Amino acid sequence: MHLTPRSQSRGFSLVELMITISLAAILMVVAIPSFSSWIQNTKIRSTAEALQNGIRLAKTEAVRRSRLVDFRLTAVAPAKDAARSKSGTNWYVQQNAVLLASDSTDADYNLFVQGSSLSGANANVTVAGSADTVTFNSLGRVVPISGNNPPYTFDINTADAGYRKLRVVVTASGQIRMCDPQITLSSTTPTGC
Repeated sequence: MHLTPRSQSRGFSLVELMITISLAAILMVVAIPSFSSWIQNTKIRSTAEALQNGIRLAKTEAVRRSRLVDFRLTAVAPAKDAARSKSGTNWYVQQNAVLLASDSTDADYNLFVQGSSLSGANANVTVAGSADTVTFNSLGRVVPISGNNPPYTFDINTADAGYRKLRVVVTASGQIRMCDPQITLSSTTPTGC
């Protein structure tokens, strides 16, 4: 049996190629809105986790150093004694300087611990806190700031509507948790606030 050149050719016909491209285009049009929503929700969550991790660092340092340690939000680059802001895009942790005047052994102690940015790749995400500073004592408990008692809340949001909002809550006992402010906390919905 001898095969002709036409029966040996392989590949796609023009009709098959057009159908494949059309199906791929339809799938992309359907998937892009949910994919962009997923990306924005991921940015909000990563900002909330960065904030939560910074607060946990302050609590850990307070226990480790057996000193008062502050977690501070700032709108400028994180550095020792940087200006504080309740809607800051950066955070830093430093030892509270209150005890330094009375305890000369701490004079050379490094006050600044660590700082970081909350925005980074998450440019559209905003943070709004009920306080610009959370101070932890050597037991890991929150020290109330004059006129502003715990729990302290930090709302992580975006200017665009329709995305999931998150909240980081710091209680007087030092508990730090992330929750969804649109859900009421109950035994069946532990992710609520």
